[in-house]
Formats: sequence, structure tokens, C-alpha cells
Amino acid sequence: MKKAFTPYLLCMSLALFTLSACSKVSSDDLEDDVPYYQHYSVYYDGSNNSTRATGSFTVRTKGGTGITLGNESNLKVNGNATSKEPIISEFVPVYAWAGSSITNVSFTLNKKGGTTFVNNVNTSDIDPVAFPGGLPTTFSKASGISFNYVGNTGAIDVEINGKNLSGLDTSVEKTFTSNAVNFSSGELQVFNTGTIEIQMNRHKELPLQSSDNNAGGNIYLTYRVYNSFTLNN
Repeated sequence: MKKAFTPYLLCMSLALFTLSACSKVSSDDLEDDVPYYQHYSVYYDGSNNSTRATGSFTVRTKGGTGITLGNESNLKVNGNATSKEPIISEFVPVYAWAGSSITNVSFTLNKKGGTTFVNNVNTSDIDPVAFPGGLPTTFSKASGISFNYVGNTGAIDVEINGKNLSGLDTSVEKTFTSNAVNFSSGELQVFNTGTIEIQMNRHKELPLQSSDNNAGGNIYLTYRVYNSFTLNN
């Protein structure tokens, strides 16, 4: 029941970007001095020991026209070519790269005409989070779920995913600002017994280090761990 970085998760994170662009244009058709708003995301999967990095661009502002990188422009991550995601957004193309470890990320946007913008993310920019050792594999609805996560204190989102009493997917999510995680018996009553997944997510937003003129942009970081458990009555 573990969840890797899927297009669905990318869409959820891109919702934070709140793009309002309603058309797109090829970078080949833009003059080199037209500034790009840059939006980057880095997803650290602590359970799968992997990194996923994405980038998307709009003309001049956050809500500007989406930009498709043409033959004369590209986005590289750690020196590697990115691939265009097929279904993330109809109007704002997303370019992605995946790595098989938790690693630093360097985004390099190359515009036609030779202009280059480099923005970096270090693994130390976001505090990791982990499940404690010795955590039971079975919880009960009657007793609730309580544990202290491993990692620096700070806001994390904890989500429980499972099936409801009708067999449909359901979830409960809470934000915790200390290491203590607690879901009461009452909060677990929406779930049927069986397999549940607990996700812990830490988020952080960074400013760009290299903006295209005054267009601006942001870098959104997520560190996620998840595990499956059994829920009994």
C-alpha cells in the first residue's frame, strides 16, 4: 500500500502553485529577454530512498502563459536531461527528473540565446522525518494511534489512508508541531479494519537564488515517509 511519487502526488503539490495560466507558448517563439517565472519542486522519498525534481515555467508572472521548452531551451537537473510529464497540466508543462537516492539537486534552466539560471537545493535545506524504531505493526481503533516521530521538531502533516466502512478510500490528516503524533479512537472510527497507510510529510518553501530579471519564482520541498500497518477494532 506504499505510495511512490505518482502523477497524482505531483498534481497535489502543483495545486500549491495555484497556476492560473490558460494557454501555453513555445520558448522558441519567445524573445530571450522575455522573463520566465520559475517554479521548482523537490520530493524526497525517505521510505524509498529516492529524489524527484520537477520544474515548470510561465511568462513573466506566476499566472502567466505556460511555457513549453522548445528546441533551443531546456531544463537540466544535476546535469541530466529532464522529461516532459504527459498529464500533469494541460497548460503548464512540467519537466521531471528522478534519482535513486536522497541527493542535492541543481536546476539549470538554459534559455535560447545562451542565458542560464541555476538554482540549488541541498538535502540539509529540509529536516528529515522518520518512524521510530520498535513501532507496532498493528493498532486498534479502540486505543487510537500514538507515537513520537524521529526528527527535529517542526510542523509535519500526518495522513492516514485506508478504507471506510463502505469499502471506499478515505483519509484523515492532521498537522503536528511537536514530535508527538496522536490520532484518537474517535478519529479512527471512519476506517474499516484492515490495512492502513500512515504518511508523514514535512514541507518547506525556498526563494530562488537565480531569478530571470524580476519574474521571480519559488522552490517547494517535501520530505515524505510512509508505512503500512494493520488496524483492528
